[in-house]
Amino acid sequence: MRGPEPYGTSPIYGEYLQIDRPDLLRFVLRAFAQPDGAWGIEHEDTLVFEDAPGGGTTLRMTTRITQLSDSMREAVKGMEEGWNQSFDKLAELVVELG
Repeated sequence: MRGPEPYGTSPIYGEYLQIDRPDLLRFVLRAFAQPDGAWGIEHEDTLVFEDAPGGGTTLRMTTRITQLSDSMREAVKGMEEGWNQSFDKLAELVVELG
């Protein structure tokens, strides 16, 4: 993950918690390992996919932060923007792969 300064980059580790195709995806992500072995941030994310009126798919996402270090409190404010950027890039890729 690439974050703005002063956060820099960090590998992200995670695991799938639940996969119910094609309706639900739940996973946990962990990043910014701390010197004491704790994570700077850990969160559980749930993505729900629903048929949209008129065709297509509606995606509803919720995030529950389960661990947060003091040094990452300010960074959480940009989490929604970061996810939106990721979904925008995914949308471009889906069109490209058509």
